[in-house]
Amino acid sequence: INAEYMGDSVKLMEDSLRLYEEKLLQTINAVRTRPKYFISLLQRKLEKAQRKSSEGVFSIEECIRTLEKVQNLGYLLVEQNLKKVAKSHAKGLGEAGLLGPNNGTDQADLIIRIREFYKVDCHVGEIVTVHPEAKAEDVVLQLLIDAGSTEGVNRNNILNPTFVLIGIAAEVHKTHGFITVVEFAGHNITTKVGQEERKQEIPIKKKEVVTSGPALPPTKPAEAAGPKMLIDDPDLPVPGAILKKSARQR
Repeated sequence: INAEYMGDSVKLMEDSLRLYEEKLLQTINAVRTRPKYFISLLQRKLEKAQRKSSEGVFSIEECIRTLEKVQNLGYLLVEQNLKKVAKSHAKGLGEAGLLGPNNGTDQADLIIRIREFYKVDCHVGEIVTVHPEAKAEDVVLQLLIDAGSTEGVNRNNILNPTFVLIGIAAEVHKTHGFITVVEFAGHNITTKVGQEERKQEIPIKKKEVVTSGPALPPTKPAEAAGPKMLIDDPDLPVPGAILKKSARQR
């Protein structure tokens, strides 16, 4: 394997992860603004779980009840420094093969990391999750169901009406495929700029609720070894295509 092929593979993975991050943002915002679509997905999961007498039935039912009460919460806006906080944490955990704080409940650790960029004077939250595939809709559904969490921390973060800012980062995980870190913050967070501080004054805007249709078009899996990566951009080559091309060149 030559250096050019290795460089292409790394770039492909980076491009694919960035596409996944964008789709994850869109899916989270879809949950907040059109929850009825996700209720229908969860009802199908519930029927399947009931047929198998699955232990996850209660968690799915609880999630459906929660979403039925959700009004339009408005879109979360990407904040670049929050994205940097998420990326640093995801990269460190992924390379070390660690799972991080228990679903973002370690607020002290989050505040320490976030203070590199912010003076924390508002509500903040964090999700840390590992998954075998970078498939946004499946990841979000699992976070909403939040099986095994007695307090529904991940679901509460996604549906928290006080959050209006978000930063998302995904990296390859040493032992679990992929790791995703999502940082949330309210609109009064103060950002450090050199020796000065500026206030993020972002109004909460309510969007028209769309009650039908998927959040995004369906994805097609890329044929590649290692962790599965779902690629949505038809112009982005899959790893198999790069491998064949490189073999011919050699």
